[in-house]
Amino acid sequence: SVLLFRAQGTQVATVDPHGHVQLRKVTIGRDLGPTVEVRAGLAAGDRVVDNPPDSLAQGQLVRVVGSARG
Repeated sequence: SVLLFRAQGTQVATVDPHGHVQLRKVTIGRDLGPTVEVRAGLAAGDRVVDNPPDSLAQGQLVRVVGSARG
């Protein structure tokens, strides 16, 4: 639910410490059915946008309202 399929390739939207969207190109590894393996493009601790809209743009200011961590 986090992958964006765009002309620039497969991307994931992350949120920087200032609340701005950073679109990151990712490399997909194995397809495990309901999940996929991301081989490159993300780091541990990155804040990832779940279910991003197609209109989400690089540098867009967003407000984080929840976290899976707690």
